[in-house]
Amino acid sequence: MCGCYEFFKSCFQRDGCYSNFINSRVMINAENVRNQLLRIMKCLQQSTNSPNFISSTYCQSTKKALTAGFFMQVAHFEKIYHYIIAGGGQAVYILLSSCVQTNTTWVMYNELVLMNKHFIRTVTEIVPEWIVELAPQYYHPESFPEGEARTAIDQVIK
Repeated sequence: MCGCYEFFKSCFQRDGCYSNFINSRVMINAENVRNQLLRIMKCLQQSTNSPNFISSTYCQSTKKALTAGFFMQVAHFEKIYHYIIAGGGQAVYILLSSCVQTNTTWVMYNELVLMNKHFIRTVTEIVPEWIVELAPQYYHPESFPEGEARTAIDQVIK
């Protein structure tokens, strides 16, 4: 999703959505939600800031904000080729239709899907320092079972 404003504007047009594999109805719904939030901010007399889509920190800031809300939905890649849900110990795999196909060390996910195995969907890579910073009470080494995730959390804290 990182890119310039022209990309987002082109996605609101049917051809732009089709060529970028984006559902045009979802983009219209996103714009409606954005406009509703702007009206709420105006009613509350709060200032609004438009994001700088060109900024190199735009994607990082967005991912960090999502991590703050989904901090309990984080998984760590283990050497045995699957992910372990942090705090739960459940073994999961990334759904094949996900755009994250590499063995990323830490991921945040939106949905857990049960098929023949447990899969996670809507996945993005995150930085482990974020979870320790945003939820230190949840990501405390003693709350993890012995393993690679606990070792990784220990290294981040030190």
